Amino acid sequence: MCNHHYSLVTLALIAFLFLACKEEPYVPVSYLTVIPATVEIMEGEQTSLSVWIRPDDATDKTVSWSSRNPSLVQVDPNGHVITLAPGETTIVAQVTDKTAECHITILRSPYNTRITFSDPGVESALVAAFDANGDGWISEGEASDVTTIEGVFGDRKDFRSFDEFRYFTHITRLPDHFFENWSSLQSIVLPGALKEIGERAFAGCSNLVELSLPDGVSRIGDSAFSGCRQLTSFRVPKDIEILPPSMLEGCSGLLSVVLPDKVRWIRERAFAGCSGLKGMDLGHALLRIDCGAFAECTSLVSLHLPASVTEIAGDLFSGCTALTDCPVYVGVKTIGAGAFRNCRALPELFLPESVESIGEEAFWGCSSLSRIRTERRIPASGANAMFGDTGTCPVEIPVEGWDLYRAEPNWNLYESRFSLILHVASPDPVDLGLSVKWASFNVGAAVPEEFGMYFAWGETEEKNDYSWARYRWCRSKNDELFPYELIKYNYDSKWGIVDDLDVLEPADDAAHIKLGGTWRMPTAEEMQELLAHCLFRKMTLNGVKGFKCSSLVKGYEDRWIFFPNAGAANGESYYVDGNYAHYATATLDRGSSTPRYAKVLKYSVSYVYFDSVIRHCGISVRAVCP
Repeated sequence: MCNHHYSLVTLALIAFLFLACKEEPYVPVSYLTVIPATVEIMEGEQTSLSVWIRPDDATDKTVSWSSRNPSLVQVDPNGHVITLAPGETTIVAQVTDKTAECHITILRSPYNTRITFSDPGVESALVAAFDANGDGWISEGEASDVTTIEGVFGDRKDFRSFDEFRYFTHITRLPDHFFENWSSLQSIVLPGALKEIGERAFAGCSNLVELSLPDGVSRIGDSAFSGCRQLTSFRVPKDIEILPPSMLEGCSGLLSVVLPDKVRWIRERAFAGCSGLKGMDLGHALLRIDCGAFAECTSLVSLHLPASVTEIAGDLFSGCTALTDCPVYVGVKTIGAGAFRNCRALPELFLPESVESIGEEAFWGCSSLSRIRTERRIPASGANAMFGDTGTCPVEIPVEGWDLYRAEPNWNLYESRFSLILHVASPDPVDLGLSVKWASFNVGAAVPEEFGMYFAWGETEEKNDYSWARYRWCRSKNDELFPYELIKYNYDSKWGIVDDLDVLEPADDAAHIKLGGTWRMPTAEEMQELLAHCLFRKMTLNGVKGFKCSSLVKGYEDRWIFFPNAGAANGESYYVDGNYAHYATATLDRGSSTPRYAKVLKYSVSYVYFDSVIRHCGISVRAVCP
């Protein structure tokens, strides 16, 4: 019995010793990465790294850390990183035979980054005010801590450069008069956080060549940049809605100005005296322009006012001696005193029916006017000498208003120059079975065989010169290939201001303006419909060559209209030989390579076809109505 017990104890001990001596299997590390793999950190700052090891049950997970450049960064056994100097290096983690790296970039602290000033006087004043650590120079960090520099420069105004102003990143407002009369200042870069520029902040900086305003600027004070005569270009920040009084007054070297789409109000004399400015795009949001805003802009040739502007304020274009396009469009109600005083290059003046009042000396000294024409049958309220010193050019008035104009004070002063405008005859609408009815004769005619009037595309008056130089919807520019740019009805920025308008607006539709009611110019689709559903044959009517357009629509075969071969006008010449004609549509030609063309119906020798014509040419208009 004892021997048996002894045997069992012996066997248990042997089994225990066997199990205790047996080794666990070794699990190697198969994957190692450092988290994060890249770090960007400022010198003097600290961070911590970790590792990801796979598999989770690896036998040895002991991590050793090292820095490839201990002079830049050090790392302790727990992966804690201490940066010492700016530069780039690598932290290495090793577990058994596996290694992984973290690329680390140490940025120089702005408080250790010295700003190098190009003007010693500027540096001296700023060191005296903002050298917080007393090292005798200004760091980027010290500059960034500054929220105002008001009073720093005292009465000194002889500094030439302050491009380093951009490092003062917490300055949001430039005080009134701050750089006023720094007449030696040539260069400055503003802080990106700037939101407000005070009154006359840069006034009188007569040698400042370039100035870029941060997009965040939302308010500009009165006369902020007046007298900056060396500025050649200026871009108004995107959130500005009101241009302040005299903003750029007297900036005689200014050649271009870019306005944001949000501008709705241009205050008085904002651009007065900008004698190098030839034009600008005013956008579509503009509602109001105050008096004298463009006075004495002696190089200004044309300026397109959006339809939303219904008042031409007093002295608005006074002294604009190069102005050739008078921006009094349909919809303008008031022309202020002296609005166009001494605009000596204006060739013609057309006053639409919408004009209700004309101020004193509004057109005084417009000595090149060849005619003054008003469409209003009841005289607009006039003021003293509104057409003073305009020579002996005729003043054309509607025949229906003869007695009223003769009796109206300030109009009857020009009675000796009155010339009657005969009323444009209203055609009969002819139903050819199409989507619209067609006029029985051309706009400006009285019978089918008369040629009628000639209109450039988008214009509503006849004139003596049908060239780009006198075209309403373009202005001159410096380009040898094509020295003009379109300012309305344009889909290609290469040719001017883009508005993507394809069809004439009612105010620019010659048929609508001349005939009134529901009459208008046909669209390209309506003209194509006429071409597709009518028969065109040569015809001579009362001695006038043209073509007969007979309906092919069932039930309307007895209906027809006559188109005389009225030719066209180009420049100052008329080409009328009885062998061809152009009839305008209200549609721009998007199919051509340039927005300079509009769709027309053409007749040449024996063929009638759909084509396009250059916009400045004078051509015939046949109206349509519902």
